[in-house]
Amino acid sequence: MKKFIAILLAAFMLASFAGCSKKLESPKASEETGEANSKIDNLHSEITLESENFSITNGMLRYFYLSGFYNVYASYSTYFQNMGFDSTKPLNEQQYTEDMTWHDYFLEMTLGDARTFLRVAEAARADGYDDSYVEAEVQKQIDNITNSEGITIKEYITKMFGDTLDERDLREALTLQIYVYDYYEKIQEQLGEEITTEDCEVYYNENTKTLSKVDYISYTVTASTANTEDAETAYAEAEKKAQELMTEAQTKGIEGFKSWVSAYMTEQNKISTTPMADDALASQIEKVLAGTVDAGYSEGDELSEFCFEEGRATGDCKLTDNGAGSYTVTVVSNPAHRTDDETKNVRHILFKPENYEGSESAAKAKAEEVLDTWKNGEATVESFDALAKEYNDDNSSLYENVYQGEMVQTFNDWLFDNARVEGDTGIVQTDYGFHIMYFAGEGYPVWESEVRRTLISAKLSEVMTTFETEYPITETQETIDKLPATIPQTALKGDDKNVYE
Repeated sequence: MKKFIAILLAAFMLASFAGCSKKLESPKASEETGEANSKIDNLHSEITLESENFSITNGMLRYFYLSGFYNVYASYSTYFQNMGFDSTKPLNEQQYTEDMTWHDYFLEMTLGDARTFLRVAEAARADGYDDSYVEAEVQKQIDNITNSEGITIKEYITKMFGDTLDERDLREALTLQIYVYDYYEKIQEQLGEEITTEDCEVYYNENTKTLSKVDYISYTVTASTANTEDAETAYAEAEKKAQELMTEAQTKGIEGFKSWVSAYMTEQNKISTTPMADDALASQIEKVLAGTVDAGYSEGDELSEFCFEEGRATGDCKLTDNGAGSYTVTVVSNPAHRTDDETKNVRHILFKPENYEGSESAAKAKAEEVLDTWKNGEATVESFDALAKEYNDDNSSLYENVYQGEMVQTFNDWLFDNARVEGDTGIVQTDYGFHIMYFAGEGYPVWESEVRRTLISAKLSEVMTTFETEYPITETQETIDKLPATIPQTALKGDDKNVYE
């Protein structure tokens, strides 16, 4: 999968969203959780943000806030630790910057996302977007939570969110999340259909430098000062070797560069106090000589400016003095170019073992059963998508414009098999589980796919700006200010181990 990072709504920073809908209320939530709601103080149900047809209560905002924190913390826990962050202390007592606490940071992000969420929900409702499938999808996600966590949904909520929200909050949050997510994807699809290859060509030609890619190989010669007190002599020797490599590249081209580096690395390994085995050395040399492929332009970066300079050609080289006896020689192996590599489109349905009592065999059997169901039915794209809505354990059932190496290995190998033809199906196992695969055909070339994403993003920004005008939001600052700024420690600890490690 796309290293299976979930496809998130482009306008949102958080991975989870919350909303309390006046129109999209889950009947099941009302029947099963009404008593629980009465046991939570009034703060829980106070409105914080409200549009014409949807609202977010303080309890829902708490869900929104903590979901955002958990997702950011999971990805950047080391950064948090380096900043001296202490999850046991209230976030409003810890500084993110000189003028902003961690609570201010997450609240600002939360409120921005919440406003966007409500506006998209209003737009979906105004468009008459169908929500008939949502309740079943909500129940599926609730079941997935309980299956993967091995606890009841009430226990899960208490663990992750404390006593400031309940199951009804969670169900309504998921209801709106699914509804908005699907509608947002519909907008993206419609905007994408409006963009032509000619539009992409025009945009690329107007932004060639920032959209082009270059390939290059670099090798750094570093002075050895461990066993000498004469650092200057060691520095001079390193510079001499780097100049030698530079001359080799200038006179004999890329192959001369590669040959010199290979010989030098072999020589250095022989005199090393901890030499590598032959196969390890060969692997290291191969890695170095593979170089950097499809590097993008970075304004102000010395190496990037060199590689992208107008008129740059294959074999052009540069010597950089890094200081302290370190010298890097870089040779351009493929000057600025457009990436025409092919991409693929694929539909899939994922079956995670943890949702089948941790059993790989059960997950595989279910995948086989569902694939057989599809084959014995209409066997169409529509029927595949219907089964995906019912069974898929991934956030998306369709990945478009996937480039070589973007997915995990077995998924990638199936997708890029040269014999693959549109409509092919099969079952592939990855570290995530078992996938029913459906080959959906060729995508756009890499360069065009990237341009399309850029153009769609720009159009989405325009649409969201329109939504800001069309769908005003009322906020109650007094209620927002009551949002707790603490993190439930049960969410961060489990069996004395950080759940994000």
